[in-house]
Order: sequence, then C-alpha cells, then structure tokens
Amino acid sequence: MNDLPHNHRDKPSFAGLPVRVERLALAAVPAWLTLSFLVSADAPVELKAIVGIVAIVSAIRPTEGLCIVAATVPLGDLIAIAMESSPVRLSEALVVAFLAGWLVSPSDGPARGPSPGAAVRYAAMALTAVILASIAVNALQIRTYYPAMWPDTLLRSLHNYFGPGSDEWGAVAGGRLIEGIGLSVAVVQLLRRRPILALWIPEALGAGCVAAAAAAWSLWHGYALTAVRARHALLGDRIVAHVMDVNAAASYFAMMACLAAGLAARERGPRRIWWIVVAGSAAEGLSLSGSRAAIGVVVLAAAAAATWLIVSRSSKAVRNGVFAAVLVALISASAIWAARSELAGTQSGAGFRVQFAQSSARMISSHPWLGLGIGRYYQASSMFLNPQLAFAYGSENAHDYFLQLAAELGLIGFAAVAVMLIGAAAPPLRTMARAPDNYRLLGLIAGVAVFLMTCTTGHPFLTPEVAFPFWLATGLMVVLGSPDRPLAGPAGLMATRMVPAVCVVLLAGSIPLRAREAPPGPRRVLPVEGLFDWEDGADGRRYRWSREYASVFVGREARRVEIPVRAPLGDGVAADISVDGGRARNRPLGREWTTITVDLPFVPLIVQARRINIRTSHVEPLPDGRVVGLQFGPPKMLEP
Repeated sequence: MNDLPHNHRDKPSFAGLPVRVERLALAAVPAWLTLSFLVSADAPVELKAIVGIVAIVSAIRPTEGLCIVAATVPLGDLIAIAMESSPVRLSEALVVAFLAGWLVSPSDGPARGPSPGAAVRYAAMALTAVILASIAVNALQIRTYYPAMWPDTLLRSLHNYFGPGSDEWGAVAGGRLIEGIGLSVAVVQLLRRRPILALWIPEALGAGCVAAAAAAWSLWHGYALTAVRARHALLGDRIVAHVMDVNAAASYFAMMACLAAGLAARERGPRRIWWIVVAGSAAEGLSLSGSRAAIGVVVLAAAAAATWLIVSRSSKAVRNGVFAAVLVALISASAIWAARSELAGTQSGAGFRVQFAQSSARMISSHPWLGLGIGRYYQASSMFLNPQLAFAYGSENAHDYFLQLAAELGLIGFAAVAVMLIGAAAPPLRTMARAPDNYRLLGLIAGVAVFLMTCTTGHPFLTPEVAFPFWLATGLMVVLGSPDRPLAGPAGLMATRMVPAVCVVLLAGSIPLRAREAPPGPRRVLPVEGLFDWEDGADGRRYRWSREYASVFVGREARRVEIPVRAPLGDGVAADISVDGGRARNRPLGREWTTITVDLPFVPLIVQARRINIRTSHVEPLPDGRVVGLQFGPPKMLEP
C-alpha cells in the first residue's frame, strides 16, 4: 500500500506540555488571519463557509483537512471567480485555515518514522527567521520613511490579509513561503500517523490537476466563465484557466505530469487508468500553456528517468559514467542556449532574461547578505533594471525565482533555501539508488526537480495555486524517501529549540540597523541610466549623451518634470517616452534644444526616485566609439 520503510512503527509518542504550548503559539497567527477572513465584509459567505469548514475539519481530522486542501488549492482562483467574489487569495486562505486547525489539533504521533535530517530542519528554521526579520525591517522602513502609508498597510495586513492590494511589507510574499514550509511539515508529521495519506494526497492532487486541465480545455473551446475569458484575452494564444501566470501554470502541469507518470507505472488496474488520465490531463494543460521551457525540462526529466531505469541495475562504474555523460550533456546544452540567448540580443524573450539576470546581479551586490527585503524585488527593480527593460516593463519580477530570492533575502537566506532543498532531496535520491523500481518516488523526485528547474526561467512560487501543490509534493517526497528515525529526545528537543532561538536573537539584533537604511535608490551607472558623463557644450549648456535607451531619475515626490533634450545628429528624430512601463508617447525632436514635460502619477513604490524612460529612433557612432542618440540637460521638477 505504501513505500514507507519496512521498520516503520506506529507506537504513539505523546507530546509533552512544552510541545503543546509551542503548537498553540504557532497557531496564533494563522488563527487570527482565518478569523479576520471569516468576519470580513469583502468575501462572499460561500467562500467564508469553505474556509471555515476547512479550519474545523483540520482541527478535528487534520488528515482529511489536508486532503481537502490538496484537492482545492490549485482551483482557488477559479472557485473565487465562480462565486463572483472580489479579488481574494482563496488558495492561501485555505492553507492558512488548515494550518490553524492542524496546529490546535492533538499532536500525538508514532515514536519513530521517516523525517528529514537535522540540516533540513535547521535550514527551514533559519529561513523562517530571516523572512520574519525581513518583514520587520520592511515595516519599520515604511513607518520611518513613508509614515502616510503606515496606517493603511498595517490595517490591511491585520484585517484584509487575503484581499487585493500591494505588498509593501512583504508579509504576503514571506508568509507564502512560511505557509509552504508548514504545509510540507504537516505532510511529514501526518503521514507518519496515517500512512494511507501516501495514497490520498497524490489522488487529491491528481483530482485538482484534472479539473485545472479541464478548465483550460474548456476555455480553448470557448466555454469558460466571463472573467476567465476576459483574462485570457490579455494572454494571447497561450491558454490557462486556473491562474493568471501561464508560465507558473506550466510549472504546475510539468510537475504533475511527472508525478502522474510515476504513479501510472507503479499502480495496476483501475488505479493505473486513473493515473494515465491524470498524466494525459497534465500533458494537455502543459501543451495549452505553450511554455517551451517547461516542456523542455519535462523532456529532459523523462530522458534522465529513462536513462536511470536502464542503468540502475548496472555496476557502480557504469552508473557513474552514464551520470557524468548526462551531466556534461545538460551543462553543454545550457551553455549553448545561454550563448544563443546572448547573441540574440534584446529582441527575444531569452535575451530579456539575460538582462534580467544582470539586473538581479546588481540588486544582490547592493545588499549581499540579508537582501533588499522579502517581497521588495518588484518595487525596487525600477532602480536596477537597464533602460530597455525599464522602458518595456517599468518594474518587473526577476524571471528567475532563485535570483529574486537571493536579491530579497540575501546570500544568507538563499543559502538556507539551498540547504533545505538539497537536504530534502538527498535521502530520496539515496533511497532510489537502493530501490530503483520505486516508481512513485521516482515520479515525485522528477516532479519536484522539474518544478525547481522552471524556477530558473520564471517565478511559480509567487502564484499560490501553483506553489502549494509543490510543497505538498515535496513533503511526500521527503517522507517516502527518508529513513526511519526516532523522534528527538530531550537533547534533540533542546537543540531544536536553541537553533531558532539563536537565529532570532542574531537577526533581531540586525533589525534596528537595517531599518535605518533608506529604501533603494537609483544606480547612477551607465548600464542602468543609459547616459554618459556630463559634458559642457559650446553654448555653455551641460548635457549628457544617451544610448538608444536611456532613463532620467527624479525625486520620488515629483509629479511633473521638464527635461531639456535635443537630437543633434539629424532631423526627423523621434523620442518615445514611457513611465512605469506604460504606453509610450512619441515626441518629434530637432537639432535645437526643447523641453519635454512628463507627468508622473503617484504609485505606492517603496523607492527613493521615479524613473522616466526614453527611446530614440536614431543612433550614430561618435569618433570616440560611443554609439549615441540624444543629448539631455538637467531635469527640472515643476510640481512636487
């Protein structure tokens, strides 16, 4: 029935009072957020009923509550749309409700069972501490530098956490990571109590996948809710119904395709037919999403799994040789792809990704150890993007979640994530080496790996309907692939408490120092501004030559700005002007100096400056080798 270790024991180990108190303390925040949702006036009563039922069931029967969450979280957005609700993160509300109920439920469990190693547990604790400290720093910065925004952001975080609005604190971005880790922990602990969850959770995930793929198929044929059709009109030919981010949806379908394929190979009879249906649905959803990156990594995963099955019973030397050959092939293919992307320049999506990576590197170098702040990448990106990206997007995510995480949480936070994920994968990989016919575990490993590989070209963790199924699959992978261990004794419990305590003390000491730092400001360098150094003209004016794309930074309080500009290289030159990635406005220019007036609408960005982006229609090389377009004088703020 399951692939748990043969020496698994169900002997109960009753939690002591300290553990019970800890669980109740941890339940305080999710319980508050759930109660605030239930009393909110913004959500319809049907959604409140669903969230309330999940919380109650999870408190009484947490295993059943976990299965309900596994089946419904991929469909949270569709359910909210069907209920004609105002924008609400229903999937996240369901997960938080489950965590609140699970944490207040009795915690008795077996004396021993599969669990991750100490390094994974400590890395998860350290990551949680880094996230909480980062949220605190963000909040203190807002209170210090943007006091007018403080009351609204505080009230929204306390009473409308699952509602729409910007994430100035980073509480949503950070909370989603902590909730995902909590979901994996719940899978590990509950599956030790009820091994049948090894069957129930994948089946619930499969049901959600079939429903999501069916919704995409219906949309393809013109049958969908009005709001879903309106959303699809913004996405072009790529078809996804259950979320807005097509690349995140592709990551989800890719993961589910691998998981379903592994279970289809493992099961027999009607169960095999079911998993073939799930695998086909995931493949159909992946195809409709049109993500070449996700399709490519699924093909690579299939090739790697097939190679493993062929050589798994060969000698160690043969396995190592094949592994080395496959690794060299993957690295070579990645290098060729990166080189072609660089040569393709900025006209392709891959070329843009190279520029995003360069911008992320600038962000990481500005705050290398603890980062700019969780959830701050999108807002701060306008200070770091190169002029072409700023012209096209204004502000944007990294298109590489690992780089985004390194920029937001620094190298320390990134190291904690790396240790947690690598440590979680190591025991299942060793288990596969001993039991190569464990197809369910092979499917889970492949699915988790595929999802993480797609994070190098996207950010699926920012979409709750996609991120939470990943954490559920990761918890399954850990518990089905880890060795049977006894629960921690008194010494182990003391260490478990000391590690987070030390992390909290060290990070808490850094909060006041980091909170005094001003929010991100503009990078006054050529790759960001697209402007060369100041020069003095024959008429006494000071000016700067621009490249084809250039950016002018002004104070955050500016609402109307005048920019002196001219096109000395020829007549008939035009400049396109874009603010915050909005539609460009065309302005003809001549050889004489003129002024461009730009209006800057207020946006609640936690940055020190506003950015005006300009593209010129004509560039020429100067005798000194610089390729230039326009000349800009010092900007003048007309209205603060």
